[in-house]
Amino acid sequence: MREVDCPPPPSVRILGIDDWAWKKGQTFGTLFVDLELRRPIEVLPDREEETVEAWLRTHPEIEVVSRDRGGEYAAAARKGAPQAKPIADKFHILKNLRDGLKDFMARKQKWFPQVEEVPSNGIPLHAQGKQQESALSEGPKPDEPEKDWRSMSQEPRQPIRGQKGQTSAQSRSQISRTNRSARYEAVRALHQQAVSEREIARRLNMSRHTVHRFLAAESFPERSQSPYRGSILDPYKPYLLQRWKAGCWNGSQLYSEAKELGYTGSEALFRLFISSIRKHHQAAGTSALLSLDADGAKVSGPVDPPSKPMITRRLSPARARLSLHQPVEQA
Repeated sequence: MREVDCPPPPSVRILGIDDWAWKKGQTFGTLFVDLELRRPIEVLPDREEETVEAWLRTHPEIEVVSRDRGGEYAAAARKGAPQAKPIADKFHILKNLRDGLKDFMARKQKWFPQVEEVPSNGIPLHAQGKQQESALSEGPKPDEPEKDWRSMSQEPRQPIRGQKGQTSAQSRSQISRTNRSARYEAVRALHQQAVSEREIARRLNMSRHTVHRFLAAESFPERSQSPYRGSILDPYKPYLLQRWKAGCWNGSQLYSEAKELGYTGSEALFRLFISSIRKHHQAAGTSALLSLDADGAKVSGPVDPPSKPMITRRLSPARARLSLHQPVEQA
């Protein structure tokens, strides 16, 4: 763009001005567009008022200047092209209108009706524990062959244990922690030798952020688990727990039933939940079936969080403004 020579037109009647980024968030320039020809005619190295004003003084033939809401361009247009009529483009006209509506709605919010936040109805009721003519009760469809599921053992399989009776997952976690602890000690040792953070990161092939975090910590920083934020499988968990208590321990069969109930999530997410139930069952034995509550309170990790209460609140100014957005756009 810097090398291509684009000679400007001899005159321009309707001019559009806007800024653009040479480097986003740091360095900006100014773009002039001939709105009648619909093509750019000049690029300035910055967006300063004096630079724009100097360019406008060289084009006294300009009749209309379309600009955004920036104060620099408005002042430059008044000084450099006083004969031109300043206007706002369509985008900023609508933006001004929307902002004005939002401010007006905020002042009148006490007159807005109260609305209820209703949970999504995208999941069938019978998938939320309310069995209403379940697809499973109808039996297989005439055009579909009946599936033959493999029967599982009444006693759950015991996990493979390695050293010190740990499972493979626990062993991997312990190995990972040992490696992180060794890197932590290496970072602290180099720091005591007056080695800079940049040099430590280079020697140990680590990010400077991790090195800084290790040095700022008073002791070895353990990894914390992120809080549970819910999943698409939550409405189906009570049904799956009931089927598990009834003796259906086949993950493939339960996955097929969940899909018939309307589950659209991934199989990996489903397998993760079934694995948590199986681990709890393995830890407590067959008697664990009696301790599995329908709400999943006894299963490790949140299984079926309580339903969100119905919240009644006044319509927000933003939502009130959005209700008028489409008619304004069409107008």
